[in-house]
Amino acid sequence: CDIPQQLQIDNENTWSCQEVLKSFREVISQYQALWDVLDDIDSNCWVIEPEPFSRGAVHRRIVLKEDVSLIVTLDPSQPTSLPRCRFLGSAKSIQPFQNLLDERVDDWDPALGVVENLGSILDLELLSKPTGGENAISIDCGVCYCYDMMGQIPEISCNNETCKQLFHVECLVEWFRGLPNVRQSFGTVFGECPYCSKAMHVQ
Repeated sequence: CDIPQQLQIDNENTWSCQEVLKSFREVISQYQALWDVLDDIDSNCWVIEPEPFSRGAVHRRIVLKEDVSLIVTLDPSQPTSLPRCRFLGSAKSIQPFQNLLDERVDDWDPALGVVENLGSILDLELLSKPTGGENAISIDCGVCYCYDMMGQIPEISCNNETCKQLFHVECLVEWFRGLPNVRQSFGTVFGECPYCSKAMHVQ
């Protein structure tokens, strides 16, 4: 079933249908607060991952602006507490948001919803998903044209404000290594964006 943790049934004992149903209801009630928070995020934010929405996933990737998204991962036991936050986008674009979160992390109020807390701390009105498919943004890697690559997602973004294309780290490294002017120093590979040729680097 689509829950964060699978229902455990002891195969050594014989369970009646009533016992299985009772255990299932207990598990469901355990996650209801988490699902209420996720439903609030899904209803009030532009969620681009997971797609489609899943009761088993405890994370959501939401669009903050055209070139910045945020992955929030909730604690199922305390879903209104400060989630694990990871910003995705170019370093220049995500730094202001990371600074705000760092400065205001103590302002997080578990009595408020996650959406309300994020909007207040990041000083913005979270975007709702556009209707009719307009204003769609690209979240796929600009090299392999895929999103999920063996569990890795595109997290490196071109710093060119007119480009901002996303890439998997491994894809970008392989692309750089095929360039005639590639440089590598102390674990950092330097090259050019496959789309706009602006200088980029990846560790």
